[in-house]
Amino acid sequence: MYQHGQRSLREVEHVMFRQGYSMDCPSEIKVGLRLSESGEINQVRVGGVVVGIERRHITI
Repeated sequence: MYQHGQRSLREVEHVMFRQGYSMDCPSEIKVGLRLSESGEINQVRVGGVVVGIERRHITI
């Protein structure tokens, strides 16, 4: 959204997505952007908090 001019850097620097509350399985996903001096996106950070209900291991 930032890259296409729909949001300012301030609006996308720290964003939180909340989901799963209606299923009693809440999670919060935090996303942030870092830009180069020229305004290009050079880093995307993703993290968050979840309620563990199942564990899976995937080999790729």
